[in-house]
Amino acid sequence: MENVSLEGKPTPSDSGSLVVLFRPPAHRFWMTERLCDQYGSVVDLQINGQSLYTNEAPMVVQPDYLVDNHTGRIVGLSYELPSPTWMLPRCREMLRELDSNAIRLSGNDSETIWMDVIWSETDSCKRVHAQLDYGLWAFLYAAKEPHLLQDGHVWTPPAGMVIGDLDQLGLAISISASETGGTTIEPLRVTED
Repeated sequence: MENVSLEGKPTPSDSGSLVVLFRPPAHRFWMTERLCDQYGSVVDLQINGQSLYTNEAPMVVQPDYLVDNHTGRIVGLSYELPSPTWMLPRCREMLRELDSNAIRLSGNDSETIWMDVIWSETDSCKRVHAQLDYGLWAFLYAAKEPHLLQDGHVWTPPAGMVIGDLDQLGLAISISASETGGTTIEPLRVTED
């Protein structure tokens, strides 16, 4: 169990893990503990007693980096909507009650659209090809079986996102500071029935 009391710039090695929660006001948590299993895949979490389950949806695509143009540090991940015509209205509805400072749509409505997850403020960034495999990252949901891509018009909004091992990103990151108080984040313990 890790009590999170500090949020801000990570150590020079950029080790540890990152959790971004999307409900307003968004929160970003950097921890020295890795939130992944022995194979490097992210794990389900318990945050202040609430269970959050990992899933690659809603996008089911490999994200690219959002890199700050001034510092060269990763400030977020960007997921391209492969079928914007039918995905865009569903994404807009899904994101309606989430904090646009942490998750939002970007791009031209008629061509390429992205869903961006942002963990650091920036006035100028670019997309850098990364195609990060699911397992290094995951979206977090309050339900084990959220309504997702295959479920039609209504998608369950994600509660957040986790990157289990920042060392695997390969670039330095930047994290905006915010109040974390006495937040407790730990891997969800599975109980035998």
